[in-house]
Amino acid sequence: MSYIPVKQIAGLSVVPSHRTSVTKWLSRNGISSTMLPCNGGNAEHVLLTDPPEDVRRAYLLKHIDGLDLEPGTYDDKAHAAFLAVSKDRRARAERKAEVARFLLALPKGTKWPDRLRLVHAKFGVEGHSKPCLKALLTGLKGVDPINFALALLDGYVNARPRTDIHCKAWSLFLTLIRDAAPEWPLVAAWRDVRDIAPKMGWGAAPSYATFWRRWNELPEAQRLQARLGTGEARKRLTQPIMRDKTSISPLEWVSLDGRTKDFWVDAGDGRAVRWRRISFWVGTWWPARTPATPCA
Repeated sequence: MSYIPVKQIAGLSVVPSHRTSVTKWLSRNGISSTMLPCNGGNAEHVLLTDPPEDVRRAYLLKHIDGLDLEPGTYDDKAHAAFLAVSKDRRARAERKAEVARFLLALPKGTKWPDRLRLVHAKFGVEGHSKPCLKALLTGLKGVDPINFALALLDGYVNARPRTDIHCKAWSLFLTLIRDAAPEWPLVAAWRDVRDIAPKMGWGAAPSYATFWRRWNELPEAQRLQARLGTGEARKRLTQPIMRDKTSISPLEWVSLDGRTKDFWVDAGDGRAVRWRRISFWVGTWWPARTPATPCA
């Protein structure tokens, strides 16, 4: 969890400046606080995700400014979506964002042993190995520091909301796949959509990567239906129906799993034959095979 001292939000946005008034303001707004060790004593802290959005925004700008980082452009739409996710997910994302901002604020040329020592001293060792921290920074390339927490949530790639695809462009993409052979590459369908969309007034089609991600987000059943048709998709996805074997009578031909198999094979003499097999009761089940039936 990412806790911040209450004194650091005093005077920000609608928060009163006086220490006692801040505590009363927190109580009125239903924001809980806790006492945590700080500078040799205990100080009142709150979770960064608990204050209202305008207070949280003001704190982030103040905090980033203190780190000598350029905050970047505040993504209002994305931050609104950020507030809609669960409190636990927001807290984890804020914690990672704080670590990332701390790393970026270190002087240029700081060696990794020194970075690790500083991070471990401030945030602890768990989850902060060198590979984890490198992956964290790599995933935030091109992201403004004030939007770091957004980029660390699932479904939010490179701190940019999902690119929209025009509904008619997406419908054309699926239609092209349906009408083509099952092996037809997705990139070929995308190229056709890319060329047609501007002429139809649908705007420029997004990149192939955007189409590819949306295609893979579809359920398997829908992808099979688009590729192979409804009948073949249903056949491949239908689970065999296991039936009760206790009611089988002698010499009764049944399909135990709901499917019938028909095999024609080469018997070795050049004839195509269909093998048949029946079972009969003689104290125990014994298989017997009828002679091969030549192909007419």
